[in-house]
Amino acid sequence: MLTEGTCIYRASVPCIAKHCHISPPFISIHVRRYDFEVWCGGVPVQECFAPLSVIARRVGEVQDELRERTGVTVNNVLVTSDEKDAAWWLEVTKLGWFAPDHTDTKETYGEWSDAATLLLDE
Repeated sequence: MLTEGTCIYRASVPCIAKHCHISPPFISIHVRRYDFEVWCGGVPVQECFAPLSVIARRVGEVQDELRERTGVTVNNVLVTSDEKDAAWWLEVTKLGWFAPDHTDTKETYGEWSDAATLLLDE
């Protein structure tokens, strides 16, 4: 578990909090989709990979284990993904989870906005 005293925590958490509008403690998950599409053997991504309901169940299991082992309740969940489907992201929001806000990415990072988006998401 990433704790406040670690170097990576001090370097990453303020940046994450700023760009993702989320405060610690949080669980962060990266849902790989289209970059792994080649492994689906022609099956549509939506059928090949776990739906959000399964991911939500697994996140719940992690939340339960954290509560049992450490006494810490972690309600905030940060999701990053290469998913492009707006309906999928709406479901993420309905779960009460957070995602990076790239509204001002291009204005902030200029021509390198695609690279900045990748760095912030991955």
